[in-house]
Amino acid sequence: MKQKRFSVEQIVAVLKQAEVGVPLVELIRRVGISEQTFYRWKKQYVGLEVVRSTSSSDAYGNLQVMQREVADTRKTSPNTQETKTTVYLLDGNGRLTPFAQTQELQKRGAVDIDPQAVEVTKLSLLLKVLEGETDESFALSQLAFGERALPNLADNIKCGNSLIGSDYFTGKMFSDAEEMKRVNAFDWKQGFPDAMRDGGFDCIIGNPPYVRQESLSQFKDYFETHYESFDGVADLYVYFMESGVRLLREGGYYSIIVSSSFMRTTFAAPLREFLKKAAAILRIVDFGGLAVFENAKDTYVCIPLLSKRPHPKRVEIAKVASLDLAELDAYVAPRIYTISNERLTSEAWSLKSDAEANLFEKIMKAGQPLGEFVERRFFRGVTSGLNDAFVIDSKARKALIAKDKRSAQIIKPLLSGENIRRWLFHRTDAWLIFTKRGVDIDAYPAIREHLSQWRDELTPKKSSSDRIGRKPGKYKWYEIQDDVAYFQTFESPKIIFPDIAKGPRFSLDTDGNYLTNTAYCLGSTDSYLLGILNSRLFWFAISNISIPFGVRAGEYRYRLIYQYMEKVPIRAIDFSDISDKARHEKMLALVGSMTGLQKQLAAAKSAAQKAIVQRQIDATDRQIDQLVYQLYGLTDEEVALIEEELTPTIVQPA
Repeated sequence: MKQKRFSVEQIVAVLKQAEVGVPLVELIRRVGISEQTFYRWKKQYVGLEVVRSTSSSDAYGNLQVMQREVADTRKTSPNTQETKTTVYLLDGNGRLTPFAQTQELQKRGAVDIDPQAVEVTKLSLLLKVLEGETDESFALSQLAFGERALPNLADNIKCGNSLIGSDYFTGKMFSDAEEMKRVNAFDWKQGFPDAMRDGGFDCIIGNPPYVRQESLSQFKDYFETHYESFDGVADLYVYFMESGVRLLREGGYYSIIVSSSFMRTTFAAPLREFLKKAAAILRIVDFGGLAVFENAKDTYVCIPLLSKRPHPKRVEIAKVASLDLAELDAYVAPRIYTISNERLTSEAWSLKSDAEANLFEKIMKAGQPLGEFVERRFFRGVTSGLNDAFVIDSKARKALIAKDKRSAQIIKPLLSGENIRRWLFHRTDAWLIFTKRGVDIDAYPAIREHLSQWRDELTPKKSSSDRIGRKPGKYKWYEIQDDVAYFQTFESPKIIFPDIAKGPRFSLDTDGNYLTNTAYCLGSTDSYLLGILNSRLFWFAISNISIPFGVRAGEYRYRLIYQYMEKVPIRAIDFSDISDKARHEKMLALVGSMTGLQKQLAAAKSAAQKAIVQRQIDATDRQIDQLVYQLYGLTDEEVALIEEELTPTIVQPA
């Protein structure tokens, strides 16, 4: 027969029962031990006392405090008469006992809008309490404390919309039961009266749902009047962060795993301003472009730690480079560095080291914002709304032209972001039927016949709830979805680039290619500008401005959309300065040389020829980088910082 194991707490509980008069025969029968075992326990554990844990002022450190106290008391010699040993609520394996777990659970609360999630959470927590326990261990726990082993969590785990208060319905004349059920407003003061009377919660943690602003139209008016962080295009996590901080007591802690976009994106500027005003930022653990969540691979996250206390002068930062780690705390601890709290502004939160931040600031001051430099001539590719209908191959193009020669007038060569590489682009067998707004479709009967195959799918929806059709809008079923009023820019020479890249990929297009919505163009043919955009210095700047968008081939990718690109500093030339003018002319020569070398590389037949040309390309590339460093006035140390930061990001793509 397998011998029963008892924790110190359980043994002391039995001895306590004997002290208060429970007959020995009854006691050993209930516990299932021999009389010899009882007397051995009495001799060994005399003088011990079981003490219930008390709340710690440091809420999230409470468990560590309890464990440390147990470790310290076990060092006391059992023969020392003067010391009374304290045994906290841990079993023989160092785990919290059922009673201790119950006490800890009843100090905590949670809210979820999904009733099923609430019930599943309750069940999961209760099963966790039961884990590893037996009938005997439960009986002993109840003997010691005289309370039920499993807690009632109805007052702890609540169902409701934690962002919407009961005042949501104020002023509404009619609120039917269905609407009230759907909104599921939650009043924190009623839901957790004790915590709210004490000024708020000691500690709040969470993982908010990743919901885009397009799905929040029903609540935007409420958010606008109740949240300082409101922005018309803000994602849902913005309101979770503000709400969480507001629910803290003074000295309380707030931590959440959340999209790192809040540190830089424009719509989160009010949130950044609120967080700096309402709490102290203590630490940020950044996962960069790592896909932490399997079901949200395009969501990149960080874990900020905030507290309602005075701001520290320095903020701890740690960057996680791999998900292959056993324990996050152990990984982060040796990798922490600090940055000035003043670096976290409403404009953006940059987590770069002080040296990198100082260099970035110097570069930003040395140039004119790209948006101004190109006079806002910054354009996105075409969103057709249904590529199956509008994007065709050469075979389909020839067939349409064969039916009606006029079809050729509105069929345009097409490039996607993937086709655009550094200094060059690859033509593919893709063509765009460009039926711009106002086109006379009857003038192109073959095109009309072709598009009519998808008429139902092409017709604009009357409302976003319709199942079939393109997005609602004032356009005809045969027209391109978006109003591309700048289409003439596509037909002119321009600088083109993808919307997402892991290194600079800018090229000059003189062939009149149209672009898909995964690419952008600048209404400029300036070779000087092209040289800067393809430099290491540019990529260092954009990596400090844009948001990481995943990892590919071991390197972070960055979004090159307008809101980030417009800020990149471009060093303007002073043509009255002879030295400046000479640098400008040198850049034009180097870019011209690079363009020619790229054509030579494409035409090279043998591996030996390609190797020779590639060496020339690499040398020219280094010359362009060095020239850009000179233009921005960088020292050798600053150049080394950029080179170290970007290696091996900049590569020559095939």
